[in-house]
Amino acid sequence: MLAAMPPSTPASLPKLPIDAGTCVGIFDSGSGGLVTTSWVARILEEAGIPAGVLFLGDTANLPYGTKPLETVAALADVIIDRLSPICPAIGIACNTASSAWERAGRRGKGGTGPQIFSIVDVGAEQAYAKARIAGERQTSRRCKNIGVLGTELTADCQAHADRLIELHRDALSFAAGHELPLVSYDLTERGLTPALPRNLIHYDHTPHIAVTRESFTSPNSHGGISRAHVRNFEPSQSLPHDLEIVSLAAQRLVNFVDVEHVFTGDGLLKPIHADAVRSFLQQVSRDLQQRKITSVILGCTHFEFFSDEFSLLLPGMAARGSIVSPSGTLAWALVDFLQEFRERFPGKINPAAPRVFAHFTGAQPSAETLQALGLQELTLLETL
Repeated sequence: MLAAMPPSTPASLPKLPIDAGTCVGIFDSGSGGLVTTSWVARILEEAGIPAGVLFLGDTANLPYGTKPLETVAALADVIIDRLSPICPAIGIACNTASSAWERAGRRGKGGTGPQIFSIVDVGAEQAYAKARIAGERQTSRRCKNIGVLGTELTADCQAHADRLIELHRDALSFAAGHELPLVSYDLTERGLTPALPRNLIHYDHTPHIAVTRESFTSPNSHGGISRAHVRNFEPSQSLPHDLEIVSLAAQRLVNFVDVEHVFTGDGLLKPIHADAVRSFLQQVSRDLQQRKITSVILGCTHFEFFSDEFSLLLPGMAARGSIVSPSGTLAWALVDFLQEFRERFPGKINPAAPRVFAHFTGAQPSAETLQALGLQELTLLETL
């Protein structure tokens, strides 16, 4: 069990029926990352690429979403250590683990070891591209409003917001012809005030992006709002001035998948759970609509099981393709890297390797879940 291991010490690996460098690695806190695993397996098969997929589900430590950030980052580091000898590329399919690893993780950074792909990054890139630009009549400013649904920790951490603000800065900096600085602002009695010293830049004339953050303060609420406003620069009509990201917790959806097992083997909601699930999804969707969100990231792989239901409740976003389920994009990033790896290191991929391996540190997903994802034939490993 991962919980029994010192987070800073790599696990000793027993001999496994997998050769080094032959598999794409994917991990999640539960079964949600099997969505990405299924995508990768299908892409590899259709492309005729003789490589395997190795999935690690840390179900012994489920749920990640209610744990401290440092604990989740340490768990992610241990898993990366375990997968590194086998996998040249590792996808963190868990949004909570991605958020914590980006903030406090140590393994897989600094250009050493396997290439790490974060589902937070690919989700943010999709959402920023898909979000509609809305105009403000009173201020003549344009804004993108993006929502992030996640676990409690993902909502509080706001790592998606960090990446979205970077993307906003990149777009505006390209238009300006130079990099615009990000400047944190605080809400004081005098209004918005730069958190940096007044003499650092000329705030009234120098083009920059003002960043503000607030956390929800009501009891039992998680998440918050991040805003990025460009100042002293007028972008073209095709670009927004402002960006607003609302991070909301939808922890109950994790329980629907991993605890209550609300889906049949065909991926349909079981009738006994249908009313409770749809009532919760309607509540979440109303909140997004009231906040004028034009693109939403399903910031937990468990939430992607509910993509069809969200599409019915949010038809405008569904029509624009702005309900972002990033598992497929993460899968393509992993496969693209694997193809480059094969070209650089021919002979590393073992054609005889089974397509999909999986190891679960605790409870395994139901046969119905595996069937719904087309993973009935995956090879279960007792140790990893």
